[in-house]
Amino acid sequence: MNIKIIVNNYYVMKKTSLLYLLSSLFIVLLITLTYYDSSYYSSFDKADNTKDVYIIGKLVKNSTIIYNPSLDENFFSFYMQDKEHQISKIIFLGSKPNDFEYSDNIVVTGKMHDNVFYAKKILMKCPSKYSL
Repeated sequence: MNIKIIVNNYYVMKKTSLLYLLSSLFIVLLITLTYYDSSYYSSFDKADNTKDVYIIGKLVKNSTIIYNPSLDENFFSFYMQDKEHQISKIIFLGSKPNDFEYSDNIVVTGKMHDNVFYAKKILMKCPSKYSL
């Protein structure tokens, strides 16, 4: 298969070869970006401060929830139990989500540091009013 054509003493690729090359570069770029930004589901035991992880759990009822917007509207702290029944303090540098106390499950994204999980994101699964 001849993929080079000489035009005016310059090598020119055929359009299909150029398309294959660009497609391959795009796929490599996509895989690299996916790997670079990928987080994975974990537990408090396995989380560390090197890579962001997702942790699914529940709010520990009757635990201390700290959010005082008059002092600092961007500090929110609570205790959460993961799927492996480990409890950890969560610190989120943002405001408390509405109806946080009523959520069924919580997903936090962030890193563990000195036995405290520093969340970058908090996602809540609230109870459905349509469930049977």
